[in-house]
Amino acid sequence: MEKQRLPRIAWFSRFNRDGAAASSSVSAYLTDVSLPIVQQGFEVDLYDREEGHLNNQKIRSYLSALRYHQEDPYSLFFYQLEDSSECNFIKMHMGILPGVTLFHDLLFQSEGPPPLTFSVWPELIKEFNLGLNKVSVKKYPQPDTGPFAYREVALAPISVYSSPRLCSEARRNGKESIARLPQFIGSDKIYLPHPVTVSRHINPVSSDSALPRIGFFGAPSIENRAAKVLQALRDIKAELVWMLPKTDVSRARELTQEYGLLNVSFIEDDSPTGWSKLVPSLDIAIHTFFSMYGSVGPSLPISLAAGVPSVISDYAENDAIPDSVVFKVEPGFQEVLGIRETIQNILELSPVELDVIGANSRNYALENNSVEIVGRELSKVFARAIPALKGFYDRWAEVNRWGRSEVVAANFADYDTSLVGNIFAEMGWR
Repeated sequence: MEKQRLPRIAWFSRFNRDGAAASSSVSAYLTDVSLPIVQQGFEVDLYDREEGHLNNQKIRSYLSALRYHQEDPYSLFFYQLEDSSECNFIKMHMGILPGVTLFHDLLFQSEGPPPLTFSVWPELIKEFNLGLNKVSVKKYPQPDTGPFAYREVALAPISVYSSPRLCSEARRNGKESIARLPQFIGSDKIYLPHPVTVSRHINPVSSDSALPRIGFFGAPSIENRAAKVLQALRDIKAELVWMLPKTDVSRARELTQEYGLLNVSFIEDDSPTGWSKLVPSLDIAIHTFFSMYGSVGPSLPISLAAGVPSVISDYAENDAIPDSVVFKVEPGFQEVLGIRETIQNILELSPVELDVIGANSRNYALENNSVEIVGRELSKVFARAIPALKGFYDRWAEVNRWGRSEVVAANFADYDTSLVGNIFAEMGWR
């Protein structure tokens, strides 16, 4: 009996390619840890801006995705989106063939590709949902919608968010959707925690330092409360290990000198993978973050999974983390004092008390962030989405055929296949 083939997924993302250092990309990190689990139930092809390899699996150029889709149709297109110009190809392709989109950001500081300025996505969504197979074309730019990803949320029939705050904001502000799927009514916007590897027992990594080691993950920015943290550490005898992007080291050195900190080491690595290697050697992890843009990301659950006492800003989704798991500091006028007193209190805890905190944080990460749980939940989203989107993809193909005929009629009196045939084929307009 012939073995049944697994459903096929086109996975669009940034990647930590073979032979390259791990990047700061949350998409690349999630792919590294979750893809092996997803591949147990799905056949996955990888797509990025350029070709390459991930764990010896081929990464294809996104320009070839529709050609491969025509030759051997995918069951689903999956996109991971971050606030980065390197994700512009994803913004463009999800408008060509929508699917499940995982948002790591909702407010974009980086501008999208210029062609999207002229996108008629509001008309497309309205008329597609009315059952029309054509779009009213306007020849002027759409109104500026600001940094919120209205277009991208609207073009995701099913969207996933790696932060509960982002998920809530999308439900509140992203009312439009390219499809109203009966199977997903009320649940087309889904929260999926950052995945981390959790061990029941952590063996701390020894350090040559006689002082307590305090780790700080993040750029020397207002959002990461860097100046507040450094002020708080001035009167504490400890070694600060600061992990941050290479481009920010110079500014970080200036700040530490300004606040008179001497026991500081800098690690030029802002990847979640790099942080996971450092955390077991720390006595305290600092994840102060206070901004409408982005979130703490996977670094906090990585610290929790390692059982390291973690100091966080009492802001947004952090409010939902139990007080028995983390140490919360309220941003604002008394923030420096709050950070200082919190660190001092942690350093005075007994080994038994630290063990309790470590067990609480590991259990919390195990229940909410373990790679196995997150990978299975993402697989469940795919399994539900594939049958729900089949009718959508059929209708979307009709809209594409209409668009092809409109372009041909407007630009070619005599359609010359030898002239533009290859171009249309690349765009999936055969």
